[in-house]
Amino acid sequence: MNEKQLQAMIVMDFSQMRPEEKGNLWSTRNTTLSERDGQTQKAMGMVAGVSDLIYYRDNRFVAIELKVVGTSHNSKHVGKQIKWGEKMIDAGGEWYIVTSLSEFWDVINGKDVKYTFPVVSRMLEEGKSKIKF
Repeated sequence: MNEKQLQAMIVMDFSQMRPEEKGNLWSTRNTTLSERDGQTQKAMGMVAGVSDLIYYRDNRFVAIELKVVGTSHNSKHVGKQIKWGEKMIDAGGEWYIVTSLSEFWDVINGKDVKYTFPVVSRMLEEGKSKIKF
């Protein structure tokens, strides 16, 4: 499974399980199809590091970054993601990385999850060029 498939599965499950919350979970397009598309998206406000999904709950935003179990990611890119997550937290929101549908539901239901902001921050502090989830 790749991140796009994970995201599609999450969004579909959420829409089926919580139809009354339609509009409370949305995606952010943060990938580009080409160099030209990238220029267009940046001109339209695309920001590096913005989370894949945003959930609105109890008058606050929950940023959800998706990673697939066993995949490695460039530390610089994860650093941009956590820097954006810090903005969410500073504004009173939340930020998490989830690697499965069950972890997504843990976030939605307010349960503990493995990859919180402090945990991922510590992973970055190790100074490795790649971070494995």
